[in-house]
Amino acid sequence: MLLPVVVVLAAPPVAGHDVTFRAGGRGWVYETFGGDVAVLRAPVGPAGTVGSAGAGGDEVAWLLSCSGQDRRVRLSFPRPIAGAGETTGSLLLRPAGVPNRPPRALVSRFGMADPSTLVIGRTESFPLDAVFAIGNMLERRPSSLEIVVGFGRDPVSLNRLQPYRVALSFEPHDNAVIGHFLTACGRASLGRAE
Repeated sequence: MLLPVVVVLAAPPVAGHDVTFRAGGRGWVYETFGGDVAVLRAPVGPAGTVGSAGAGGDEVAWLLSCSGQDRRVRLSFPRPIAGAGETTGSLLLRPAGVPNRPPRALVSRFGMADPSTLVIGRTESFPLDAVFAIGNMLERRPSSLEIVVGFGRDPVSLNRLQPYRVALSFEPHDNAVIGHFLTACGRASLGRAE
């Protein structure tokens, strides 16, 4: 069932449609708020940049957050990735350029916060933990993440899949930053303060 998606990942981008972005151009930042909220974030921009500003002037960023059992991934892009009226979909996210054995790919449902931002939350009906899956991918320092986004309820509607590639940058201290974030998320989910 994943074979059609893998084929799409290898397909060339549509002419004139840049599907490459860059994340982590200024490093990954770990923040805590109180004893049980942890956030990992990095700026995202077009390829060749270190970040980008959204329509309101705010920095476009990827956020992974934990607050007790509530864990969310918020992937914002510098331009809209969804068409009008698109509110939900599925994605396949896999690391590329990882030496040895790469981590597993993530397959998840998501909701749209706006046309440029997709949100993956952990719910009872979808208990997969995308925060830990993506955090573990980042610890391996892949050169990029390949993402295939499909809108609507049918995850294998090939005519509606959109491929993206996000090149990743890491600073020397980023492994420690990502490790601290994952440790804080584990503690928060167990109800223990740092």
